[in-house]
Amino acid sequence: MKNTADMLEKLSPEMRELLLLKLKKRQAQGDAIPKRQRQPGQANVFPLSFAQQRLWFLNRYMDASAAYNIAGRVDLRGQLDVHALELGVNALLRRHEILRTVYSPWEEEQIVNPFEPRVLDVEDISAAVDPESEAAAIAETEATTPIDLEQGPALRTRLLRLGGQRHWLLLSLHHIATDAWSTGLMVEELAACYAAYAHGGDPSLPELPIQYADFAAWHRQRLSGDRLDRKLEYWKDQLQDAPVLDLSFTRPRPSRQTFTGAVIRFTAPAELNQALDAFSRREGATLFTVLLATLKVLLYRYTGANDLVLGSPFANRDRAETQKLVGFFVNTLPLRSRPRGDLSFREFLDAISRVRQDAEEHQDLPFEKMVDALGVERDPSHTPLYQATFNLVNLSGGQARAGSVEMAYHETFSQTSRFDFSLALQARGDALHGEMAYNTDLFEAAFIERFIQHYLNLLASAIAQPETQLGRLSLLSPAERALLTSGRFGSLPPEDAVSTLDQTPSIHQVFERQAALRPDAPAVSCEGETWSYRTLDRRATRIARALRRRGVRLETRVGLCLERSPELIAAILGTLKAGGVYVPMDPNYPAERLGFIAGDAGLALTVVQPETADKIPSGSRAELAELMADTGDDASPATPVHGDNGAYLIYTSGSTGKPKGALIPHRNVLRLF
Repeated sequence: MKNTADMLEKLSPEMRELLLLKLKKRQAQGDAIPKRQRQPGQANVFPLSFAQQRLWFLNRYMDASAAYNIAGRVDLRGQLDVHALELGVNALLRRHEILRTVYSPWEEEQIVNPFEPRVLDVEDISAAVDPESEAAAIAETEATTPIDLEQGPALRTRLLRLGGQRHWLLLSLHHIATDAWSTGLMVEELAACYAAYAHGGDPSLPELPIQYADFAAWHRQRLSGDRLDRKLEYWKDQLQDAPVLDLSFTRPRPSRQTFTGAVIRFTAPAELNQALDAFSRREGATLFTVLLATLKVLLYRYTGANDLVLGSPFANRDRAETQKLVGFFVNTLPLRSRPRGDLSFREFLDAISRVRQDAEEHQDLPFEKMVDALGVERDPSHTPLYQATFNLVNLSGGQARAGSVEMAYHETFSQTSRFDFSLALQARGDALHGEMAYNTDLFEAAFIERFIQHYLNLLASAIAQPETQLGRLSLLSPAERALLTSGRFGSLPPEDAVSTLDQTPSIHQVFERQAALRPDAPAVSCEGETWSYRTLDRRATRIARALRRRGVRLETRVGLCLERSPELIAAILGTLKAGGVYVPMDPNYPAERLGFIAGDAGLALTVVQPETADKIPSGSRAELAELMADTGDDASPATPVHGDNGAYLIYTSGSTGKPKGALIPHRNVLRLF
């Protein structure tokens, strides 16, 4: 236990207490991880851990991508002894076998190479116009350069001299060899080794009882038979028919998963962090549970889905032997829950807490084993089981002092995103800091910024009124609230206007209110042609009346195979006014795909233009020009449409089989716009 004391101090009190109990239980059982035989001075071959096995496969599948690089810098401030730092880096390489391990291209094996001293690569950029900007550019290049798992080096290092007693030590590893806990360990041990060498001594770090390869072999042997069957049974029960998170109302999901990413960092208001702490203590809930529950509620409110799965990392270091070991231990587990609008936040919080506790008891089952056991169909457009992650960072490592030199680790964001989005939060001091990494092929920055603000608004609302039903918690910022009460959404009483985003029955009613307020303002423009709100509203109404005469009623599916134009917007609004659900049918799609959509959606008719009519192989059609020629008064059809009624039906890419349709209700669109 002595070796774990420093790391335990960096955990939150709740995490520290839980981990100590588990470590004591393990020690009482006397179930030590054995150390395997090595041939001195030779390369030694061991099996991959289950966690490594998945990344080994992904590395081959993605053709040596940098998506799973873990890269960062150690910011060094003070009078640096470069030779002592070089000795310190070599001490890490000697101490941790995983930092000199390569991987077989053919077999699921890791090959531990004997230690060989390394000369530190030093580059002086102090003469640059802006040394820090130059260093940041070099660091980004390092972070986005793939690591050769077959040839190595497993750990890439590079020292940049910025001038003024400032240096950056760049560190790059593949996730197959490390995790966040390991990063803190490396900085802590590098500081201890540097301090010893700088003073002419040798470091006195305690000997490691095992290496990562020993853990890998032991874990594969231990997780078998009845023990494996029990854990598989638990996760099968939890994750059978797990849904895919559908945020395709922002941008269509590409047919093959991309990893182009960006990140937005933010800090919650200090008063919110204080309220969070008080609420967690009062309710007896962990901060992790409160933050995760709020994110799930937000996704429920955005998508309307009452079955949600998010991934969340678990340290998976519940043994004394693994506490001071660099390696890939973390296991990201799928946490499934079923929010409902009639549940109170307190009730949902209790449900999330139970899910989290159960998952922790079964955390050592590798993700890949779950996927295999569930028989999940591999879809190259997204990750299996979960498409987004949430993490509360409990470690405060990455900072140390070595004599007169201060060391601080900072991760380099490599412009990649392994998931649709990843939300990470950390309580530091009196503030709650967060960062949202997201796939830029799925989301625009403006959407993510609004998502973050709604998350913080919802968090404040939930902890202030935990007895409130999930469907009635407020997402609104003061600016949005002011907008809704300003009269721009029509002559609603203030108490009704405030809840417009949740209570307005339909998209077209909001549009009609705006058209009544600003009839002559530009509503849509295309290639030099501009329609006012009045014009667009009248033409949409004509289309709606014509569609009603053709049998369109509440949630009747209407295909729109039209070129992009103001007429397309009128057709969308007209379909909604008639009570129908519009189904986008891109004229550029192959005829086979359009035919499948028409049949699968059960279209009552498809609206076409002369240039798109031959794109529809069969079924009832209606010419858009004929619909717009309808005569009569300007009153919209009196169709009772509510927020939960469908607005449009959108189909996935169908890259791995048949496309699948997702019905998006009016309510979800109105929450975004």
